[in-house]
Amino acid sequence: MRNKKLIILLSILFGVTLLVVLSSVIFSVKQVYGYCYNDEDGALCSSVSSGECIGSITGKSIFMVNEDEIKALVEMKNSNVKVINVERKFPNLIYINFVKIFPYLVYETEDSALHISNESKILSISEKQSVYSERVRIITTTTPDSTAVGQALFAQNKDEYEILREIVSVMERIDLHSRIIDMFEFIDLTKTVQTGLTYIKTRSGVYIEIQNGKNDIGNKLRTAISVYVSNQTQYMTNGTIIVPSASKASYSKDNRYENGVA
Repeated sequence: MRNKKLIILLSILFGVTLLVVLSSVIFSVKQVYGYCYNDEDGALCSSVSSGECIGSITGKSIFMVNEDEIKALVEMKNSNVKVINVERKFPNLIYINFVKIFPYLVYETEDSALHISNESKILSISEKQSVYSERVRIITTTTPDSTAVGQALFAQNKDEYEILREIVSVMERIDLHSRIIDMFEFIDLTKTVQTGLTYIKTRSGVYIEIQNGKNDIGNKLRTAISVYVSNQTQYMTNGTIIVPSASKASYSKDNRYENGVA
């Protein structure tokens, strides 16, 4: 009887040991990858996922990976990177998904142009130009909270800050920075807070009218872009894509922005 109990106990211990050993092998981090949503920068992806940047996590259990710690290390070592998330791909892969910080936007003051990152931070100041081919222009009557390099154009408690961050975040995840810049000319927030209408002009001449204020504005923009790039509308050079909600969109031949139809 004693021998039987001992055999059972040893079998259980052996099973647990085997499970621990297998788990440590199967779930040990084998590779870390960096993936950039808005740019094809292989060197930056390699830098983000390198041991020099995040420390040695290869060989550690995937369950013991500290996502917040990795995010902080990556952003500390790469000032032009914003980590979206750290993704575990079982059994043994880690993906660091991030966006590259670009001067996406431009805002004109009375005597200069402020070049603003996708994080709403002012990166540089230049003379005003008639056309900004490499920036998406911001139009608003709201007075900026800062015009100094290194500061945010609008404070984080402002509607404009929240709206711009959401819009640019959607743009970043849809396509590369260069293609987004080629797609959009300006974002007009003049009526967003007052009447609930946000207008975005594409470089082809089509306008996007997002209705009902800032509520769910990101998903509304996704819907608008899916209509804009569809086979039915991708060659249009005028008119307005009207988006009252994330699940509904329509097209009007009228230029509702310039004609004041809305």
